[in-house]
Parts: sequence; structure tokens; C-alpha cells
Amino acid sequence: QTNHDDVFIEVSVDNDQPYVQAQVIFKVKLFRAIATSNATLSEPVLNGGQAIVDKLGDDNSYESQRGGRRYVVIERRYVIFPQNSGKMTIEPVVFQGQTGAGGFFRFDPFGPAGKTIIKRSPAIQLDVKPIPADYPGGTWLPASKLSLQEQWSVSPEKLKQGEATTRTLILVAEGLAASHLPAVEDVLPDEFKTYPDQPELEERDGNTGFVGTRREKMAVIPTTAGSFTLPSLGIYWWNTLEDRLETAELPEREIRVATAANIPAQQAPVATPQSRSEPGPADALMQSPQNTEPGLWHWVSLFFFILWMVTLFAWYRARSRPPIQHKKQESQASLAPLNKKVLKSADRDDAMATRDALLDWANSRWPQQHFVNIGQLKSCVDEALSQEIDALNAYLYGRNNQQAWKGDRLAKLFQSQTFSENKNKEDAGKLEPLYKS
Repeated sequence: QTNHDDVFIEVSVDNDQPYVQAQVIFKVKLFRAIATSNATLSEPVLNGGQAIVDKLGDDNSYESQRGGRRYVVIERRYVIFPQNSGKMTIEPVVFQGQTGAGGFFRFDPFGPAGKTIIKRSPAIQLDVKPIPADYPGGTWLPASKLSLQEQWSVSPEKLKQGEATTRTLILVAEGLAASHLPAVEDVLPDEFKTYPDQPELEERDGNTGFVGTRREKMAVIPTTAGSFTLPSLGIYWWNTLEDRLETAELPEREIRVATAANIPAQQAPVATPQSRSEPGPADALMQSPQNTEPGLWHWVSLFFFILWMVTLFAWYRARSRPPIQHKKQESQASLAPLNKKVLKSADRDDAMATRDALLDWANSRWPQQHFVNIGQLKSCVDEALSQEIDALNAYLYGRNNQQAWKGDRLAKLFQSQTFSENKNKEDAGKLEPLYKS
């Protein structure tokens, strides 16, 4: 192909040596100096490993000059998330269409008749790097930018004992999908009652690719007045632009909770003279304040405070309860073949097939949550099976894979696992799944 062709394709990537699970932006430009019909442009196909591919935004159309000729350019962008390290090839993108008589910028009724043309782009090689050996563990987060922020519905400097406020932790990552962002573990002092809400996930297309946002909301009620220290929060992530480990952090902070306003004491009524010689029950209540039981209003105030707390707790429980799902649930019989697939792959010690089988099983077991990596399964299983999933991840994405992976323990734990709907922490409030299989 040359720039003198009537139709040609240019392709490029923003990074040909990405980390595993890191975003790669793949750009396709179709140049046409002539009109075409029945045109098709193939989707990207990768060989040498597995990857998640999705279109980024809408097509962009403009004109450009090449070799003294004017072309109409269709620009299309994709995001690619390679799922294993090693060599990987983006196969040529193929254009096929029918040429017309003439071109975009001129009309020649005596020109040649239309014909079928096929054009292919060059292939692109990727060298996908594994997770760095010095990464401190936890969720692997390769991003171009990541930040952790907080918001309060009531300023932390104006908190009052017994009054509720909402604290929101916001995790924003450029170059990652929202479904890949982990939960932020927020531990407050024991003097604060907390009622977490369902997380909110949001994704949008930006100039640098996907921008994923995760919001964690919780109601906070300080039960004691005084000064308190909110501990710092930190999340490790890998800066793909600077190629280094960084930490998104909220620093430690001091807050003060004001004392709750006291309920004013009511004036006791004055007893009126009675015609009876002996006081009755009503007379006992109308005696002077010196005969009133000490601390009465204290206990009345405490009673109404406890009643208010119980009502507030019930309201938050009802608000955070996942909505009723009207979709028909998968039966145990339909999951049986997927269970066997997981066990069979693990018994063969086939790590890649076991990972794929686990993802197929999980997406059928919990259809409302879109699983794109087996790390998301850790919130749905017990600690022992979670450790085996970590070991499988380390084998698939780690640097040192000389030792063969053994799947017998994973199969045994999977077979004996009791799965609970309550263990799935993110089965509500999710947006439409970002990735397409």
C-alpha cells in the first residue's frame, strides 16, 4: 500500500509494551479518495493470548491530504486489555467494499465500472509485561492516573452527637473499567455507627481511554461527643506512564463531634385544691417538683433517642436492600455442566481453561454481575478458595511460571464450597456490563 492508493488503512497503538490487564488504545484510520458502497471494516482480532476488546466512543470523520490527494478519513478507536503476558499479535484489519464510478470530489460518468476491492492493514506486535515482582499485592491496578477522594453531606467540622451524615469515598481511574476497581475499606472509630450503601459504578469514554469511577457511600452517626482521629486510607496502583508504584491516599484527619442539644425540662404543673380529704393517684402526680422522681427526663430522653436510632437503622436497612430481581434465576441443573467444566479443567491442571471455566460459571451463577477477571470471585467465596484463586492469578500473570500449576486443591475446594447470594457484595447498582465476550 502507498499513499497513492484510492483506499488504504493505517493502524497504531499508544503502547506496544503494555502491562497485563493494562489498557491499550488501538486506532484504525480508513482513507478513501473514491466513493464506496457495501463497505465493511473488520473488528480487531488478537492471536497469541486472550484479551478483552471494546470500541471506544463513536467514529470520527474528517478530510486529510496525503501525497497531494484529498481523502475522506474514518477514524475508529478501540481499547484492548490483554489478559496474559507474553507476545501477542493484533491481526490485520480488513476493508472490503465496492468502488463506484468517480470519487468523492469529482464525478466521471465515463470512468471505469465499479469493482470489489479488499485492503488490509499491517499487523501489530505487542509484548505484554507481567505484574512487577515488587508489586505489594492486593488488586492489580495498572492505570495512567488514579485518585481517591471523599465527600461529606455535613462538614466533618460540624458533626453533632446522634446526628447522621453521609460519607462518600470516590475512586477514579484513567485506563481502567469501573468493574475492575476494588472496594475501599473504611474503618472508623468505635464511637461511630456506620451503615454502608451499595457501591455506584460509572464508566465514560475519555481522550485517554476508559475512565472508571467507583463510589462507596455510608451513613455515619457519631454516638459520643469529643475529638476523634479518622485513620488514613491508601490504595496501591501502578502508574503506567511513569512505570512505577504509587499510592492513592486520604491522609489521617482530626474531627470534633459536638455534644447533642439537651431536651429542655418542662415546668411541673401546680396542684389545685381538692375537696377530698385524702389524695388520690392524680394528686400524687400533681405534687411539687420535690416529690418528682429524680432523673425522669433523662430516662425519657434516652428512650426517645433509642427509638429514633432503631427507626433510622431500619430505614437504612430497607434503603440498602438490593431490589427484587424479576429475572428468572439459573437453576442448579443448568449450572451442572459449568461445574463439571471447572472441575475437569482443574483436574487436567490446565490453568487457562480453569480460569475461563470459572468466569463462565460465575457469570451464569450471578447473571446480574459481569465478571471479567477471576479476582472478582474472591468476594463470593471463602478464604481458602480465595487463596487458590490468588495462586491461579499469580501463575497466569506472574513473572515466574517455571513451576507447573496444580489444580487438585482448587477443584476440591470448589466442589465443597457453599455459595451464598449474600457473599456477592456488588450484585446491585451496577451499570450495563462494560466488556463484551
